[in-house]
Amino acid sequence: AVKTMYECPISDNLEPSLATKEAVIKFAILKSEVDWARPIFESLPQTPSPETRNIRLLWEAAHGSGAADLSEKLKAWTAEDPDMQTSLT
Repeated sequence: AVKTMYECPISDNLEPSLATKEAVIKFAILKSEVDWARPIFESLPQTPSPETRNIRLLWEAAHGSGAADLSEKLKAWTAEDPDMQTSLT
């Protein structure tokens, strides 16, 4: 049902919100359907931001990155944007 709803066109050719994309990507990861979610993930802004940080880390973990890899990635992102660290919850 999630796939069907996500793939339905939105009026005025609007794009799904970031929150919608994040929810759909999480669903796909939990259901082992990452291939289906890849184009959705790739449609996220290319530069990591506090808004996309969590879903990017989850995506990396789902693709085999370990805790040390994720920590290093977060450190690199924080060097570029200090808000990445301060907004962690």
